[in-house]
Amino acid sequence: MAAAHGLNIRGDAPAVATSVDLTCPLDLPVSNLALASDESLEKSDDKVAAPDDKQKVLQEALADYKVKKQAFKLATAKLMAAMETLLETPSADTAMLEQAASGKLGKDSLVVFYAPWCPHCQTFVLHDQQGNPANAPLEVLRKDLAKADKTKDLNVVRADVTVVGKTIPKDFVVQGIPTVYFVTKQGKEIQFSGNPHSSEALKAFVDSHVGK
Repeated sequence: MAAAHGLNIRGDAPAVATSVDLTCPLDLPVSNLALASDESLEKSDDKVAAPDDKQKVLQEALADYKVKKQAFKLATAKLMAAMETLLETPSADTAMLEQAASGKLGKDSLVVFYAPWCPHCQTFVLHDQQGNPANAPLEVLRKDLAKADKTKDLNVVRADVTVVGKTIPKDFVVQGIPTVYFVTKQGKEIQFSGNPHSSEALKAFVDSHVGK
């Protein structure tokens, strides 16, 4: 089963990541298609006269490719929408990020920047290793933090970089994803430098900054 730009709900990210396997660069190609120009194929004319059998085979393959690619896009949108309905961690827009950065939220926040196409983000924000969104590590972390007196009022949110894009406030430096920030209620941003797949490390990080 697949979703946005190569989403693989089997879980491509390793359970124990090394220092070079924690994040994806923002400019990572989002398609595994080994074709030089996908756009030119989209614009090609299926009705071009076929001078020989080989050209006919090519045109038939192009037509089949376009139909199946469109079907994949529709399946992607359906799967992503279904996952979204099961995620309880609020999605942050640019306005909310600006409020957090300027200290206007009135509470501490944990902000996770991610992208649906990033395999490391998928098994942290979107679902667990079995493809269950309800048990995504970030979902579990948020619930755990809400149970502790010290962190029960912490604002935990996720920010999709494919949505907020170039409007991410300059206070947040996002060079790879997932990127996690703790933002104090005064608007001070502290970036998490550990393994985002370690719930214990994230809890310790939050505990060391909350309420200060």
